[in-house]
Amino acid sequence: MTIQIDKSMFEAYCRMGCTEQEICEMFGGIEHDDLEAWCQKEYEMHFEQVYKMKLGPVKLALRKHQLELSQTSSMMAIFLGKNILGQSDHPELPVDGNIIRESNEQMLALADLINRPSPVRTLESLERKKEAEE
Repeated sequence: MTIQIDKSMFEAYCRMGCTEQEICEMFGGIEHDDLEAWCQKEYEMHFEQVYKMKLGPVKLALRKHQLELSQTSSMMAIFLGKNILGQSDHPELPVDGNIIRESNEQMLALADLINRPSPVRTLESLERKKEAEE
């Protein structure tokens, strides 16, 4: 059985980002293996390689358009910041054992100062203490 795939339609479906299953369905419900064999014959490449090759320029153009749009649209700027830069409305601090340990030590030292305050020390009292020790 010979499968009929219109090359220009196939490329258009790839550029639209259709899934492999959707592309197979558009050509009469052909099997994955048939599409793979057709790509090997037509392009001498695997389906995934052809798909990436055809979709790549569209993704690049879309990204360019989104970046341009972010100059005038704060919503697009926020979207790109979250999706490309990993920004968040609720940033989480990294959990580091050393940071937690140091923080706990500082809290215990502060609690100790509050519960057992040191007497007020003046220069004179320190000098007297030093003289007494000598």
